[in-house]
Amino acid sequence: MPKALAKGDIGGLVRSEIFAFDADDNNSGFMTTMKFARGAYPDQKIVLTEKSSRKISEQNGHVGTREKTTTNFRKTYHYQRLGWTDSPEADIVMECIEYMLTAP
Repeated sequence: MPKALAKGDIGGLVRSEIFAFDADDNNSGFMTTMKFARGAYPDQKIVLTEKSSRKISEQNGHVGTREKTTTNFRKTYHYQRLGWTDSPEADIVMECIEYMLTAP
């Protein structure tokens, strides 16, 4: 969420300023453009467009006979809200973890 909103407190829940959204595609991982829709109000959407991505760390290992890779990224996205009367736009920075485990 935009930095100004992220500094809010739990009171945002009381004022109904915090919402849950569902991803258009739950199985695609981190994409350059990700879209989310609000379940109760599908016309209200959030769009995240990747501006930059930097790998912070990567760990490789094994779980039994399977190979695992854990990669940490710092990604910057442009945040847009569609379908609201006031539609703030901002750039947000997220620390992301990608975990991959091979099939046995």
